[in-house]
Amino acid sequence: MKKVLIVIVLILISCNSNKKEKVQEEFKNPSKETNKIQGDSNFTLILSAKLSLDHKLSLYYEENPNDKFNEKNRLFKKVQGTDVFQDIEFKIKDPKIFPSRLRLHFSNRNEKQVIIKSIELKYKGDSFLVKDSTFSKYFSPNKFIKYGLNLGEFNFQVKDNAFSPYFVSRPLLTGEMDLYL
Repeated sequence: MKKVLIVIVLILISCNSNKKEKVQEEFKNPSKETNKIQGDSNFTLILSAKLSLDHKLSLYYEENPNDKFNEKNRLFKKVQGTDVFQDIEFKIKDPKIFPSRLRLHFSNRNEKQVIIKSIELKYKGDSFLVKDSTFSKYFSPNKFIKYGLNLGEFNFQVKDNAFSPYFVSRPLLTGEMDLYL
């Protein structure tokens, strides 16, 4: 009987020390929520594209999906034209801003075609990637842009002597951003 009692006490002590080790291990390896805070807390959009001519790109953003795009919520980026893909980064300065709608605007009237490989969205250490194969699912072109023959190819056109090509995010992107970022 004494031997059975000793075995039970040893098992209880062993289980208790395992719990302490588990708690200490969890303390050493923080959860994903803790890691999220350690990442860059500003909303960032990285456009991977091939632009053959120089551009002044603009990224408009709105926090409220019912608001209209305005100059106050606009980021600029001067881009040198090249025949290779380049990553163009837009970062919202205020870490509290998480946009619900985006508009990517191109400027060069002489540009005939751009190729978009991807758009990566980042916020607080998490990211969401829009590839060329799913681009039209998340962004819609305006009347100055037509789809090219290949994935990611977009042709610019002048209409009625006007030129203002841009892509606007679709509501599906807002849902994905809320889910993954």
